[in-house]
Amino acid sequence: MSKRELIIVMAVVTGVLMMGCDSETTVAEAPRHQGPYLGQDPPGLEPRLYAPGLISTSLHDDGPPKFSPDGTEVYFRKWAVPHDIIGHMRQISGTWTAPAQFAVFGRYLVGAPCFKPDGSGAYFLSRRPRSGEGEPDDYNIWYADRTAAGWGDLTYLDEPVNTMDNDYIWSVASDGTMYLQGNYEGGQGGYDIWISEMVDGVHQAAVNAGPPLNTEHVESAPFVAPDGSFIVFCSYGRDDVLGSIDLYVSFRDAEGGWGPGINLGPTVNSEQSDKFPALSPDGKYLFFVSGRGADRSYVQSGQTYDELMAINKGPGNGMGDDVYWVSAQVIENVRPD
Repeated sequence: MSKRELIIVMAVVTGVLMMGCDSETTVAEAPRHQGPYLGQDPPGLEPRLYAPGLISTSLHDDGPPKFSPDGTEVYFRKWAVPHDIIGHMRQISGTWTAPAQFAVFGRYLVGAPCFKPDGSGAYFLSRRPRSGEGEPDDYNIWYADRTAAGWGDLTYLDEPVNTMDNDYIWSVASDGTMYLQGNYEGGQGGYDIWISEMVDGVHQAAVNAGPPLNTEHVESAPFVAPDGSFIVFCSYGRDDVLGSIDLYVSFRDAEGGWGPGINLGPTVNSEQSDKFPALSPDGKYLFFVSGRGADRSYVQSGQTYDELMAINKGPGNGMGDDVYWVSAQVIENVRPD
């Protein structure tokens, strides 16, 4: 089957997320999926489009899927007009529910949850004002407990975690350490990776991870391994970049510091943008967002109206990035001897 035919089939067979307004409003009837990771066939050492028509859609897939530590829930961000949304699915008796809107922040911009590794809660990035009403604030970090009964109340993290600047959280290690992206005073240049440790249950002021991890270029979207042994992140402007943005990994050294960023190579990175990494809860897979795979055959051949409309109803339409996944072995393959 050609790529064009595959896209047409996916567009016809599967639904696309639509916007709702309630906290868990079903937005599209979807085929029932069973098994881990929405029942998708696991990838190998070459990236594979993830859950086409379900997670990877005609919309701009502006973030990797975030699975709960027990693997029974997934959250994913969609950039769309007039506002972006977070989609949500959960596994009940082995079967995944249809996508629903997760609108815990109402009309304010929000990122998918950064789960604590033990599943007891999650951190959120949002422009919600502290009062809960009025004009959007800058980006800040919020926290909510997660219990069997659902999500608890949202709590704004006071200083020194939230600052007068935009504060972007991306992941949390098992010891509670938060890994952030920031453009704070004292950085190496542009956005850097910053680290906020937890001491006696209290988050400390974020500290720049420093060189050689941070450089004069942009380092962003740090996703840390639960044990804190490595960080996967994205960067651009470096001499070894293969596309507009590439994925890198930094390993912790014997002294507890961070090594230089290592490009994940031409199999993982493409000539397009490759960004926003996230590890699966079991550590087996790396999810990321990529601009690869767009069907641009119309540039050479032209297409009929029906073919063009079908392509634009599915992933790979060139109007936004899609979600890919690959075996996390690609990280170990670049680990220095």
